Amino acid sequence: MPEVSRVMHFLFENFSRDIAMAEVASLVGMSDSVFSRFFKPPFFKQSSGNSFVRYLNTLRINRAAELLHSTDLPVSNICFEVGFNNLSNFNRQFIQRQKVTPTAYRQRFLDTLQQL
Repeated sequence: MPEVSRVMHFLFENFSRDIAMAEVASLVGMSDSVFSRFFKPPFFKQSSGNSFVRYLNTLRINRAAELLHSTDLPVSNICFEVGFNNLSNFNRQFIQRQKVTPTAYRQRFLDTLQQL
């Protein structure tokens, strides 16, 4: 399904900025309403294991985890750098996927490094 591949590639390259559904829909030649129906499970889910929004948030959270490991940027800066525009939503999404807060995630990583 080339539309799904094109969307996934676009999101991977652009997840850190605000992405309007209309922009992604036009990328694959669809209206917003057709796009929102088409990229719900089972179509998008078959290729990515996720819905459109979940896939986008997973990309963002994965990048946030990388930044928590590799930088000392404040969590709030990371939140906005990976494309979230609300710290509360970022924390909620991070906890949902990583089962800990971003700060606890970073601390756990640092503790592991100290044990090595």
